[in-house]
Amino acid sequence: MPTTMPRLGGAVMAHPRRRREAEAIAALAPGGFLRVVLDPDPTGPPTAVRTAALAWSAVAPGATHHLVLEDDVRLDPGFFAHVRRAARAFPDAAVAFYTNWNSRNGAAVRMAALAGADWAEGLDEYTPCLALMLPAPVARGYRAYADTTGAGWPYDVLMHRYLASAGVPLYLSVPNPVEHSDIPSVAGNAAHGPRRSACFAAPAATVGVSAAVSANGERVARFDVVPFYKHGVPHCAVRRENSWEYVETERQLRRWGLAESAYRPRLPAGEPLTADARDVWLTGFAMGYALHDAPSVTGLSRPHLALRALESLWPGGRCDELTAERITEDGPRMLRLASAAVDAGRSCARRPRRPAPPRRTPLTLLAATPTPFTVAVAGYLEDLGHRVEVRPGRTALPHVADATHVVHLTVDPGTPDDPALFVELLAAAEKSGVRHVVLAGTAELRAGASAVRGARSSTAPDLHVLRIAQPVGPHAPADSLVARWIRRAWRSQPLTLRPGRVHRLTDIRDIAAAIDEVLRLRPRPPVLDIASATYGESELADLVCAVTRQVPRTVRSVRDVREVRDARDVRTVRADAATTPATSAPTTPLAQRAPSRKESISVEDGMRAFAQYLAYDGGWRA
Repeated sequence: MPTTMPRLGGAVMAHPRRRREAEAIAALAPGGFLRVVLDPDPTGPPTAVRTAALAWSAVAPGATHHLVLEDDVRLDPGFFAHVRRAARAFPDAAVAFYTNWNSRNGAAVRMAALAGADWAEGLDEYTPCLALMLPAPVARGYRAYADTTGAGWPYDVLMHRYLASAGVPLYLSVPNPVEHSDIPSVAGNAAHGPRRSACFAAPAATVGVSAAVSANGERVARFDVVPFYKHGVPHCAVRRENSWEYVETERQLRRWGLAESAYRPRLPAGEPLTADARDVWLTGFAMGYALHDAPSVTGLSRPHLALRALESLWPGGRCDELTAERITEDGPRMLRLASAAVDAGRSCARRPRRPAPPRRTPLTLLAATPTPFTVAVAGYLEDLGHRVEVRPGRTALPHVADATHVVHLTVDPGTPDDPALFVELLAAAEKSGVRHVVLAGTAELRAGASAVRGARSSTAPDLHVLRIAQPVGPHAPADSLVARWIRRAWRSQPLTLRPGRVHRLTDIRDIAAAIDEVLRLRPRPPVLDIASATYGESELADLVCAVTRQVPRTVRSVRDVREVRDARDVRTVRADAATTPATSAPTTPLAQRAPSRKESISVEDGMRAFAQYLAYDGGWRA
């Protein structure tokens, strides 16, 4: 811990019409170290980026740390003492004193409150900037970064990218000593519903009792799995070696080796199992399972904080749909359900588990150049029970004998068919006794289809061709029309619509599900078209804006359509089934749906994951 006392400086950033509120906040700071910084262009497009650049540049001479507050905060009376404690504890890190109740970082705070910690490590996500402190040198560098790389991206996304690029870690205060006020948003965030802290309360005067003690003497929670509930879908953040993976909660529960009966919701007699109740139960159960070493809520030194954190789980996960009246009416029941689910998950984790069943299919997944997307598809196939080894294209041909099934996957629209490779692959597979070969690629996979129709020997392996519509989801190709529209919407740029275009999309989960179905069921049609949904031009624009920002749309004339039609983005596939025979008319889908999709998560969730990937989950680094 540093021996020198920190010297604080800071600013309250505000729109001119909220100057009075900002000045009232600044007046609360001991010694008057906060100054008010106003939007330099208040009549311009609504954004916090302009004011933030000035606020982070206003570092006082001699200051070691710089605190920036937004003008719609409500502070706990002990806030400024807690800020000084944070500056001493984390002299070289960013510290956030507020996390939104529907965010991943809010979920980390919720978990840390249940673990009895005072701080939590931040996750990969937009940086919560409502009340943020940076070391002074880091604060000074923000404006130059934003000016050179900002290009219209949201303020909190830019801050995340800046801190990640500079190698500055983020810590989160547990609880949050800052709450969001009820003042309407001037930055266009009203569509996100009520904005509240994941756990607003007074910070403890002393450290907690059950979290690991870090080198600076503080108790900091660091989790490998963080369950969260957002936009009505339960997910888990799962720590990898140098990144985070975000998966559906049921998928993570199955990874832990749990049967559905183990985590089935147990509600009081007579209480209906609504979708909300099921989602809250799954999230709470996963939280308890991940926290099995932590004491029960009643065993914590601050049990009220754990209950306060759980109280925000349900309304946070549905905040863009719930009314204040509904939250007041159903909130207590959902809190009891969440608390019971945490206890059930903790109890389940402490019981002996049966060994996981052996993986059923040794599978080699070939790719011209293995990419994160290829690895992600392999991960879904692993979760579906396959033993998967990812190998690069031609160099892997001598090793196909190691597997009974081989899948060649190409999802990059810029990669052409390679007929010679397909011939070599089929010859190597037949020689090695491989039983089944699947060629999976974009809808232009003509060479693969030709291989199916060509003359083949009686000893040749079974062969299927899966022609995949435009992939969406984490790690999907970033040069598609969908990706371009997402980036434009994030940056508040208008979308240009061209009448008559039809867009077929395939969620990454459906790619893995289709491969799994074909391997298990071996359907009669050898060539199958794969898609999750079909959208018209306006429908796709609506979906992109729903998962990013609402932006204007312009329409080009019909005569332009033929000139700009892009085969990489416009597919001929079935809309409402995972796999269909490659014909011009829709036909009956395969008889059995893939198990990875039984959660019935919509393509909207995959699009939202794709938008987050391009903004702050790693896609921006590509």
